[in-house]
Amino acid sequence: MRNLSPPSKRSNEQFLQERVDYLESMERWHLQEFDVLAGISQIQEDIKNCSNRKEILQKSAAYLDRIPEMRRYGFCLINERSAEFSLDWVNHEESKHPLQCVMDAMIENGDFGWATKSDRSEVKTVLGQPIILIRIAVPDKFLGILIAEVSSQTAFKKHHQRLLTAAVQHIAYALHSQRLYQQINVQNNYLESLIDEKTQQLEHASNFDPLTNLPSRSSFKQQLELSLARASRNNESITLILLDLDFFKRVNEGLGHANGDELLRQVAARLTKNLRDYDPVARMNGASHQDLVCHYGGDEFCLLISDKSESENINQILERLRTSLSRPFHIANREITQSFSAGVASFPEHSINAEQLIQHADIALYQAKEQGRGKHLIYNHKMQQESLSSLTISSKLHQALEREEFEMYYQPQVNMIDSSVVGLEALIRWKDRDGNRIPPDHFIPLAEESGLIVPIGNWVIEQACKQVNDLLDKGFHIPIAVNISARQFSQPDFIERLLSQLNRYSVPHHLLELELTERVVMSDIEDTTQTLKKLETLGIKVSIDDFGTGYSSLSYLKKFPIDVIKIDQAFVSDVTTNSEDAAIVSAIIAMAESLGLETVAEGVETIEQMEFLRAKHCKIGQGYLFSKPLSREQLDQYLSAKTTDLTALQNNPVL
Repeated sequence: MRNLSPPSKRSNEQFLQERVDYLESMERWHLQEFDVLAGISQIQEDIKNCSNRKEILQKSAAYLDRIPEMRRYGFCLINERSAEFSLDWVNHEESKHPLQCVMDAMIENGDFGWATKSDRSEVKTVLGQPIILIRIAVPDKFLGILIAEVSSQTAFKKHHQRLLTAAVQHIAYALHSQRLYQQINVQNNYLESLIDEKTQQLEHASNFDPLTNLPSRSSFKQQLELSLARASRNNESITLILLDLDFFKRVNEGLGHANGDELLRQVAARLTKNLRDYDPVARMNGASHQDLVCHYGGDEFCLLISDKSESENINQILERLRTSLSRPFHIANREITQSFSAGVASFPEHSINAEQLIQHADIALYQAKEQGRGKHLIYNHKMQQESLSSLTISSKLHQALEREEFEMYYQPQVNMIDSSVVGLEALIRWKDRDGNRIPPDHFIPLAEESGLIVPIGNWVIEQACKQVNDLLDKGFHIPIAVNISARQFSQPDFIERLLSQLNRYSVPHHLLELELTERVVMSDIEDTTQTLKKLETLGIKVSIDDFGTGYSSLSYLKKFPIDVIKIDQAFVSDVTTNSEDAAIVSAIIAMAESLGLETVAEGVETIEQMEFLRAKHCKIGQGYLFSKPLSREQLDQYLSAKTTDLTALQNNPVL
């Protein structure tokens, strides 16, 4: 700094003038710095929300144009795929050609290459014009170069140069953020399309039989219920025929399952065509085969006949179907003739609801097969005495609870990183007093329909609490997950009963986990939210079971206090062979991780599946790779032996 002390010979007027000049220069300097800071702030504010590259550059230009020395300029950005530069944007269209020439010249003399690597900016003379190059980059990412022609090589004020450099830095971050957003958006769109496609496939798979493309059992039942309601309003009758191919097993055994499947497809095509021909009302109303024929499963088909087929009675229709199917089918270079047995039930004569109508037709079919096959029988009420009715099954369910015929099994959930058992899922099994094991998918739906699922569910919770208490006594702090049905979850005293069992067996709340399906969670949003918040306050974990097979909606994951997502085995089973399933599982795990949720993969059966899941940061697995469901005694042995050594699973799988 200059010495402003007045020399002895200098007049007071000269000294004062010098002092004034100095203060004015300092004021100009501060104003210039303020102008730089204000300009940078405005650029940052205006471009931070730009949605595309062109908009970023256009808004930036409004501030760059304020720098007096700037004449023409353009942004030369790099194409990430081709690694080539192009002049993407210029401040005036007439500037494009001159700037392109400057760019070509600088590439040729090496100045351009220097600028791509240098953080310094300086004015150079190119083609007789003063040119400044400023590197556009963020840490570890080079984006391009700003090429600007300035008024003169010496007149470019330093504070304007600082403003230009800072502005370019903000532009670089905005461009980089926009690119990242674009990439994320593309990935999100891709994952959403995969999920939508998989959802449609799952919906189609649940509504249509993949072999014959006829309606599935559940879909046909819905159509049957609609038909019965319409028939009831119009005082009409409906006839249901349950048809079973005779000795179909011989085709599978003799020609293989692939040829057996082909026979089923050809039978489905003939039934569809002939039944439409037999039902003039269906033809008149334009009904499709979905309204008439269903592949009921295995070698069984279900047919729906309206009462307007007055030209032929049911016996005649069945005889014509028999004649049609008796014509040879060409399978594997062979001619095959096929007979069938059938059971018939009618609305309203034999039943007034779809479930009973199908059941009564099934009873008649069983009787027809017992009498020698190749026959059909029409249901009569005496047949009811020889078959198990839904009332009898409900009665057996009541008795099963009273007679303690239910058993609890527990399937371990294993930490796939260190092989430790981190949880158990409680699974109910039914063994009647005759020693017959009745599968859960047979009695659980009936229990839900009859309301017995509530007392059965309460019993399951009690058994799970007992088991937690028993494990604590043995030194194992392992949480147990219990499946909760929609009806049980909606009970007004659900939480009260739950707390009663927890307190009765002195179970820490974090050691009992409740598993809900997506449909249970979404059935009543308001009540569900209140109940889940109460459970969260109590410290009871909640998991979503079979994630991805229900609503496939992600919004509720943010709305509800959920702790765990269980990835359905339908996705896990093909995760190493199906790229779409792999992408969906990866997306679910990543999404859960971003929301702070744990993931448990269900149905893990192979080492390859486990390794894939571990690589995607899913730590917990459940499935036959680790253990089948275990009785209490087997569980004690399993935990004591600590046999879940993942390194030995391939050669010595657990149980």
